[in-house]
Formats: sequence, C-alpha cells, structure tokens
Amino acid sequence: MLSREGLRVAVIKHDGHDFECDIPGTDTYTFTESGAYASACFSDNRLFIHRTGTGDRPEEILGMFPEADLIIVEGCKGSTLPKIEVIRKAVSDHAVSNPEGRFLIATDWPKDHFNRD
Repeated sequence: MLSREGLRVAVIKHDGHDFECDIPGTDTYTFTESGAYASACFSDNRLFIHRTGTGDRPEEILGMFPEADLIIVEGCKGSTLPKIEVIRKAVSDHAVSNPEGRFLIATDWPKDHFNRD
C-alpha cells in the first residue's frame, strides 16, 4: 500500500536463528562456502549481498538504504529504534520490546490491559 502511494519502502527482517540466504550451487554460494566472508551479485535490476560474521546491528543496516522514504524493521525487539509492537491475545499478554523505542502497541487486548500495574 505504501509503495502504491509512491513511497520507496525498504524492509529489514531480523531472524533470531541462523538462516540460509543463498542457493547451493550458485557462484555466490560457492564463494562463501570456499571461505569468502562476503559475496555480492548484481544486475541492472537487483542487488544481493551476503556477509557472514560481521555482527551488523540494525542501526548500521539502515544506512544501506539511503534512497528509502521509509524503512520497516521486523524483529529487533531489544533495539531502541522507534517501534510499534503488535501483541495478539492468541500469542501473548505482555509487551516484550524495549520500551525505550516503543511508541505504540497495536493489540486485540482491551484498551487498558497494558496500563495495569
């Protein structure tokens, strides 16, 4: 919806587990499997960068998208980045994100549920 309104939107997702981000058998996969800490593949329409062991923080990754009008970060609940936490009754009854960055809770709990002591 935001893109249809003309905004350039980037999304960064944090995965709490390790994940495979390249396809076995491709050149870039072979490069990193052979010991390169990073590989990149690009065309006129796409860029893929795979780096391992860099310890990048979300605040540092934001700088990779200077042309974005809006960057949405999913996860990173411990970060102080401005955040909206979504809490569904079926999943949880309490907030888990760092309150230092949290400015809104979107929930199906009653309005006063998170204002209790």
